[in-house]
Amino acid sequence: MNRTERMDYTPCFISALLVAAAAVTLVGCGATRTSVSSSEVSAATPILRPTATASPDVAAARSAALTIYFALPGQTPEVWLPCSARANNFADCPFSTTVIAGLNHLTASGFGSDATGCGEDYITGTQNGMTRAPQILSAVGEAGGNVTVIIQRGPQTPNFTATMTLENGQWLATGLASGTGPNASLFSLNPNC
Repeated sequence: MNRTERMDYTPCFISALLVAAAAVTLVGCGATRTSVSSSEVSAATPILRPTATASPDVAAARSAALTIYFALPGQTPEVWLPCSARANNFADCPFSTTVIAGLNHLTASGFGSDATGCGEDYITGTQNGMTRAPQILSAVGEAGGNVTVIIQRGPQTPNFTATMTLENGQWLATGLASGTGPNASLFSLNPNC
C-alpha cells in the first residue's frame, strides 16, 4: 500500500477489534472474566444469526388435497367422485402439469377400463365413486417445502398419497400414489389399482 492509499475500516470492524482487544487485555491482566456481554458490543456490530427456512403451510396444502374429491350433489347416501368428474382434462383438480400428463397416460393405456386395465379410477380406487368421505390421515411438511398428505379412501381401498407443492401461489399435487410399495406411484410402469 502506498502513502496515498487510505484503508477504510467500517465501524463494525473497528468495534469488533476493540471488543476482542479488551477481552484479551482482561485475560492477560489476570482477570477472571473471559467473556464479553452483548451489551458491551457496539450497536454497530452485526450479530449473525442462522436464517430459518420457512416451513410449508401444512393446513393450506391439506385443504388443497381434499379438493381432489367432491361429494356428488343430491346423493343419499353420499357418493364421492374424483375432481376429474367436474371438468375435462383435470381442469378442476389441484394437479401439476406432470401429474395431469401421467393421469392422461394411464387413461390412454386403458388403466381404468374393464377390458385392459383394472376397471377402477386411479384417484378413487373404485368403479362408481366412494361411498364415504375421504379422510386425511396425516399431512406432514418436509424440509424441501413439500407436504405429504395421506388420504384414506375407504375400508377396502388402499390409502392415497398426494405430494403437494406450492407452485405460483397454489398448492398442487406433484406426485400421487395409490397404496405403498414400488408400484404405488402414478409414475410407476405398472401402477397399483
